Amino acid sequence: MSGQTNVKARTRGPSLEKTAETRSKIINAALTVFIEKGYANTSVADIAGSAGIAKGTPYRYFPTKEQLFEGILEDVVVAAVADIYNRSPSDDETVEVFLRRLVLPFMRDFETSGRAAIARLVISDGAGFPTLVNTYRTKVYEPIIDLIKRCAATAIERGELKNRALADCPYLLVAPLWIGIVHNAVLNPGNRLDMGAMFETQLDLIFNS
Repeated sequence: MSGQTNVKARTRGPSLEKTAETRSKIINAALTVFIEKGYANTSVADIAGSAGIAKGTPYRYFPTKEQLFEGILEDVVVAAVADIYNRSPSDDETVEVFLRRLVLPFMRDFETSGRAAIARLVISDGAGFPTLVNTYRTKVYEPIIDLIKRCAATAIERGELKNRALADCPYLLVAPLWIGIVHNAVLNPGNRLDMGAMFETQLDLIFNS
């Protein structure tokens, strides 16, 4: 009986905590290596080496490199804003206040959180890997645009917006983000723009001009 117990103990799989820890290690290493080398020039072996794990281990969590990128998006970007996507301004809160309260904090740490680096990766390697673009568009870009559309419609209905500019072109509100993404890494990295401040200024121009 004792021998059977020992065999079971030896063949037991890793704990949930250990599994989560390894997955997180793979995600963090992949993000670092993708940023350093680019998506196209990174192999799963590179990621395993950076994570300090066996070469085959990442495949147990992410069967393909595309799925690994999707895992990065889920952990670094989507998890941070998933709650925002389905929220709406309360009856006693203006749309502007709602956007400042929920979306502005996300914009303020966009650069330091690694989310800007992920967006740059999509820009730089997306032409050769359309799956990256499709994943980013459906999981990150389109949901935030849909949120802005809903907010604009609510603001117009309530009389909080003087014109339909935001409803007709919701991309106006995230434009400062993309300007910052390109400016800070390519055009003038020595003089970085504050994306949070730019987003806040854009809110002022849209709602108070």
